[in-house]
Amino acid sequence: TRSDFKGTPPKADSSKMNSRCRLTVSDFRALEFMRFNKLPSKKDLRQRYIKLAHSYHPDRPDGNEERFKKLAEHYAHLCHRIQLTS
Repeated sequence: TRSDFKGTPPKADSSKMNSRCRLTVSDFRALEFMRFNKLPSKKDLRQRYIKLAHSYHPDRPDGNEERFKKLAEHYAHLCHRIQLTS
């Protein structure tokens, strides 16, 4: 079977997870895009989002509008997922 991920998928911290909040393929894609190995804390997610948003912002000479929009989508998705696990 073909895997969409390089190597093994990131593991979630099982102490924070319950049965209705298992990580999905969308979660893994968002984590990979934002360069996390596991579900981060709210603080870590926000810090990484700000750092990546600065580098992908379309007003920068080397910015990328598509990646900037994708980053916002992944950030919103992970914020929701973290809220469910809290």
